[in-house]
Amino acid sequence: MPDPIQFNLFLAAAIVLTLVYTVYVIHLIIDDASIIDLAWGGGFGLVAIGLLIVADPKTNFNVLLALLPIIWAIRYTTFIFLRNWGAGEDDRYTDLRQRVKKKKIPWPLFSFFGVYGFQAFAMLLVCVPLIVGMAAPSSQTLGWLPLVGLGVWIVGFLFEAVADLQLEAFKKKHRDYDGPYSEKPLLTTGLWRFTRHPNYFGNACMWWGIGLIALSAPYGWIGLIGPAFMNFALVYLTGKANNERKMSKRPAYRKYVESTSGFFPLPPKRSLQ
Repeated sequence: MPDPIQFNLFLAAAIVLTLVYTVYVIHLIIDDASIIDLAWGGGFGLVAIGLLIVADPKTNFNVLLALLPIIWAIRYTTFIFLRNWGAGEDDRYTDLRQRVKKKKIPWPLFSFFGVYGFQAFAMLLVCVPLIVGMAAPSSQTLGWLPLVGLGVWIVGFLFEAVADLQLEAFKKKHRDYDGPYSEKPLLTTGLWRFTRHPNYFGNACMWWGIGLIALSAPYGWIGLIGPAFMNFALVYLTGKANNERKMSKRPAYRKYVESTSGFFPLPPKRSLQ
């Protein structure tokens, strides 16, 4: 591995580990594991800033590569902060804490490796296109591939941002609903008409865009590890998998599954039209 990439890897690891385990200590003090969600968004922005600071020279290529995750980190972290402020610990972490407690495993030990350790590893893995791309030589220019990547990123950014706004507006509209969970109103309009998870699709799309930009740099193919892992995690490990495990208990959602694409946006089937 070339020295610039090694240096970027060590720097990114130092930033990620410092951030994640600072938040880990805070979560033990305030007893709220879901604050890691703030670090998840902000961490990518901090890594991008760190790599850009040490980049010499700062070319249009590495400025573009760093700017995209910084913009996303600001939007996403602000969104999560406003959404979670005063809401207490997210149910996902509370449920996990209870399951761990039933198995008589100390939460501080489990969360150190199973929650915060995993998030640190995942964050560093997703950052691979930044680590590799930001090590590009000064001769690296903005060719057609970075421009295609930028276009893909913009589509993903808009998809995630609009989907988040639509979901929050829907929740606000139905916040007084106190009926049974199985009959709870379901969002099936807007971007949610074309995919059951437009926000997750948008997030994956952004990282594929960043991966395409980095692909034009030397060893850029290594950077595709990042978006590939993010895509896999969103579909099979965290986002879509967790969401549908709970939502599948609702008859309306099972009908929605039959009519609407699970991830990639597609025209809805006739039963929903």
